[in-house]
Formats: sequence, structure tokens, C-alpha cells
Amino acid sequence: MNLEHPDLVAILLHVADQGAQSGVVTHLLTQLGLDPNEVTVGEVVHRLEGAAWAAINLANVFALLGALFYVATLLMRTIVPLRVSALISCAF
Repeated sequence: MNLEHPDLVAILLHVADQGAQSGVVTHLLTQLGLDPNEVTVGEVVHRLEGAAWAAINLANVFALLGALFYVATLLMRTIVPLRVSALISCAF
């Protein structure tokens, strides 16, 4: 790798080589339930997407709604919608 003028592809290839040599990538792939010798990007994306969907529950949805109403509260200019939005955000 040329350190005087590094480009993004060279950096990513260097990081991938170092990760493969240390076994970190192999360990991560086996944790995802994938075979490190025969893995595709599509399989990795599919597994990560499934993990993300599995992490969504009712508490997370309510927390997101409360956060959205809190941000909306900060953007209000008049007092009545401000107070209504603040009450709704406190409910979540």
C-alpha cells in the first residue's frame, strides 16, 4: 500500500487483509451463522437485516415515537401545539 497517496480502495483492501489475517472477520461471520469460505455480500446483508428486524419491539417503537414528538416540540413556534406535542412526547 502506498502511504504517500492512499486511495479508498487500497485502504479498504488493506483493512480486509489485516482482518482476515487476525481472524476477526472469520469470527464475525461464524457468529452470524455463515460459512467464512463461501460467503456473499447478499447473505451478510440478509443476516444483518434479520437481526435488525428481530431487535424491534414495542418499547423501541414507543421510544422512537416519543423522540419524534420531542423533536417536534423543539420546532414549534406557537404555544398550543407546543404544549400538545410536549404532552404526547411525555406519554411515551
